[in-house]
Amino acid sequence: MHIKQVVLSGFRSFRHQSEIEPFSAKHNVIIGRNGSGKSNFFAAIQFVLLSQKFMHLRQEERQQLLHEGAGANVMTAFVEVIFDNSDGRLTVEGDEVVLRRTIGVKKDEFFLNRKRVTKQEVCSLLESAGFSRSNPYYIVQQGKVNMLTLMKDEQRLDLLKEVAGTKVYEERRAESLQIIQETNHKREKIQEVVAYIDERLNELDDEKEELRAYQQLDKDRRALEYTLYDKELKAAREDSSKAEEARLREIERADDLHRRLHEARDALKEVEERLKVLEEGLGRKAGNRGRVEGEREELLAQREGALNEEKALVEKVEGEEAKQAGLRAQLAGAEKEIGKVRAELAGSIEPEYKAAKKQVDDLKRELKDREARKGELYDKQGRRAAFRSVAERDAHLKKQQAEVGGAVKEREGLVRKNEQEREKALKQVKEEEGMVGRKEREVATKEQALAALGVARSEMMGVRNRKQDERKAKQERVAELEERKGRLEDQVRKAEQTLRFALPKHIAVGLETVARVVEEEGIRGYLGPVYSLLTLKDPKFRQAVEVAAGNSLFNVVVDTDETAAKLMKKLESSGGGGGGGRVCFMPLNRLRVKPVGAYPDSADVVPLLSAALTYPKNVEKAMQQIFGLKLLARDLEVAARFSETAKMDAITLDGDEASRKGSMQGGYHDEKNSKLAQILTIRAAKAELVPLEEELKEEERKHQGLDTEMSRLLAEMQKKEVREEGREGGREGRVSVCLCVCE
Repeated sequence: MHIKQVVLSGFRSFRHQSEIEPFSAKHNVIIGRNGSGKSNFFAAIQFVLLSQKFMHLRQEERQQLLHEGAGANVMTAFVEVIFDNSDGRLTVEGDEVVLRRTIGVKKDEFFLNRKRVTKQEVCSLLESAGFSRSNPYYIVQQGKVNMLTLMKDEQRLDLLKEVAGTKVYEERRAESLQIIQETNHKREKIQEVVAYIDERLNELDDEKEELRAYQQLDKDRRALEYTLYDKELKAAREDSSKAEEARLREIERADDLHRRLHEARDALKEVEERLKVLEEGLGRKAGNRGRVEGEREELLAQREGALNEEKALVEKVEGEEAKQAGLRAQLAGAEKEIGKVRAELAGSIEPEYKAAKKQVDDLKRELKDREARKGELYDKQGRRAAFRSVAERDAHLKKQQAEVGGAVKEREGLVRKNEQEREKALKQVKEEEGMVGRKEREVATKEQALAALGVARSEMMGVRNRKQDERKAKQERVAELEERKGRLEDQVRKAEQTLRFALPKHIAVGLETVARVVEEEGIRGYLGPVYSLLTLKDPKFRQAVEVAAGNSLFNVVVDTDETAAKLMKKLESSGGGGGGGRVCFMPLNRLRVKPVGAYPDSADVVPLLSAALTYPKNVEKAMQQIFGLKLLARDLEVAARFSETAKMDAITLDGDEASRKGSMQGGYHDEKNSKLAQILTIRAAKAELVPLEEELKEEERKHQGLDTEMSRLLAEMQKKEVREEGREGGREGRVSVCLCVCE
């Protein structure tokens, strides 16, 4: 074996690849001037043969091995040595072996016959060929010969032994002697162990019989233990089966608890939402507290007025009762007076009248008797015999006549006076009886009027109280409706805000601008965003529809491209300041929807458009454009299979999608960030808000009607009270006049 050729590149002074002429199998001499690279050439051979100097290199040593000169820096260098291996010294197949070492700033690489090998493999190969690191004298460097001539004999002998390789055998001999010594020591120990073993064998022979008996007993013991273990195993298996059943029951119970926990969490979430709503309602009620307090003060004032009014009515009733008592007392006095007059008439005036009348009758009879007696006397005595003269007689007769006439006149005057007094007394009795009748009728009328007034007032108070209760109920209903309206408006506002944050800013601004422009200018042909034109058949399709449509949900559908161009100009003109946003328009007259050949006939997939959505017939092109090539799959595996065979996008109910182009996407979907969920929330809240506003308007109208009716009732009650008070005043005047006349 010898070196046939050496190739160097970038190594020290060899910048470019240099191939040294093929070497001789015997002796080769390299000559040249100082600095021509002779030392670098031998260093390159040592570098490849892994001499001790080049075995482990630091970074700065690596850098020194790289060529340094004018031009670009050399980053790597290699040295390649080609060996003649015709004698097979190197354990590699082939008559020629190529060994290359490449060095960089940070790494070394080794190649054997153009194949990459490790440093350890190269070391083993060189060791097998005789290039031992323990005998580095296969290369004699400059100055080694002079050193050899100046050595002492002992040193020279050691060097010769080292070069010849005998030193290795001496070292091995010393090691062998050491091993023999250790072996003898171990043999002595082994002999001691053998003696111990022989002694132990004798003991073991004695124990052998005991062991056999023990083994037999142990066998019996193990048989018994096996029987016991088998019974215990059966019992344990039964216990295990019971424990497994109990575990399954516990698992079912745990699942039930987890389900109940989720339900409790959902209920807690609902309770928290309700609590939040109640807190908001409490805030609103606290805001309305002033109004309620004002109403309360007003009601307290009304209550105070009602109490005062009730007190006045009680006092009036008591006064009326006192007046009735007075009238009754007056009536009793009048009746007593009438009785006295009647008694007086019966006791004194009438007897006097009868006595006077009797006396007049007696006087008339006496007068007649006397006139008869007078005639008789005249007849007996003659007119002249009784008196001395005629004049005396005439005077006497005139005197008697005058006396009798005076007595008669006196009696007649007394009779006339008694007749007048009797007639006056009878007339007064009749007047008193008429007055008593009138007073009784007036008292009865007044009592009826008071009773009617009390009934009317009670009825009006009842009506007023009922109206007040109705008014209060309407106020509470209006407050409740206003609270629900505020809650729904707040829900719509939050959902719109969440949707605005979830959308790209230019889409959100664009949709708002388009809606505002259409409302202000009344542009026709605007049909609305896609999400406003579709309706889910079931809420479970929401996630699949949202994933299938993506941002196409917010495309704006219009009738023609002219409408789209008009709206785009409005967006551009609104771009000042914050910008008008950007929107994707879908003009129905320009959409070219490719007809779908046939959907897969399978129970595992259905067309998403027909299975999940309803929409107006006039926007079918837009819906076909977005959802025409979308399938709803049972699971992701089915979706992947049918997306490849049917060349359509397949989506699961959970929102996992298998694209017809081969990609797949899925994972967790946060409900809070779902755009379609916010849209459905806004739609549901607005749908509930419309009848609520109508009901609120109706309740407010009824509330105003109740206020008007309450005002009318209060005015009517006041009018009745004023009218009754005037009537009572007139009656009291008439009664007092009658009493004065009677008195």
